[in-house]
Amino acid sequence: MIKFNLQVAAFRRKHLADHGVAEAVTLATLTAVIGYFNRFLRLDMTSSMAILFKECEGSGNAFNLCQFVHFEFILWSQVYCLSL
Repeated sequence: MIKFNLQVAAFRRKHLADHGVAEAVTLATLTAVIGYFNRFLRLDMTSSMAILFKECEGSGNAFNLCQFVHFEFILWSQVYCLSL
């Protein structure tokens, strides 16, 4: 991860040094577009944690978290949330 960060920093110094505002606007727009479709980012943190730690039996299947079919989408949604 450190090596990747160094490569990104070198790329930014070489190619994006004169375009700071454009870079910030592009990253903000990209984050907003991706975040808009992530249903977990629309909830407050207390509700998200309550949903994630419910048991799968009974009424605990909020957002279809207990279905294995949706596991990959939910996993990447959570990874994205943690990376913000």
